[in-house]
Amino acid sequence: MSANDLASAAIPLGKGWHNKGSAIAAANYGGISYEGTVRSWAEDSGPSNAGNNMNTFRSHRPVTRVLVRNVSGGNLLPKRVVTWKTGYVGKRVDGYVCETAGVVAGVVDEYWPASGVPDGELFWLVVKGPTLVKTSLAGGAENVIAALAHLHGLTAATSGATTSGRVEATANALAVGTVFGRALSAKTTGNTDADLLAEIDTWIG
Repeated sequence: MSANDLASAAIPLGKGWHNKGSAIAAANYGGISYEGTVRSWAEDSGPSNAGNNMNTFRSHRPVTRVLVRNVSGGNLLPKRVVTWKTGYVGKRVDGYVCETAGVVAGVVDEYWPASGVPDGELFWLVVKGPTLVKTSLAGGAENVIAALAHLHGLTAATSGATTSGRVEATANALAVGTVFGRALSAKTTGNTDADLLAEIDTWIG
């Protein structure tokens, strides 16, 4: 069995290595050898809200995810865009994108519960394909996103702020790596803190 198969068997979507629900000290990190494992799921689906443990298929497009570790110092919430940890590109992430020109590593797995991924835990990071991302908390121009609009990270005070890790439409081309996808659905000014289906591609390999 390949490393990819072993990792995906040991860590399903919405789960980590430890699954303690609390932060994990660096001295206790498990699954280090699996950091950076890449796996492609054949068909895009989202967690069911019906309580029947069945997934909702949204398309027949593949989704590529990378197994990474959260080293941000706090929980990372699902559907937020995050940044690579310096020196650990492809293996660890250290916070939310908080600059318009910030390079997006990927999107936190939408299957995680609302409490998010604890610090020190492994999780699947979406790097290519359809997934849900979060819109702004404020109802304004940044919340107007047309279908097929290019997306980049929204500016926030810090990488740990509640306003960070969110997306907005970009009118003009930005630096390489900052535009990370296109909207597959649309939002208006009233759709604050809302889910937006997007086709993303942040992967470097």
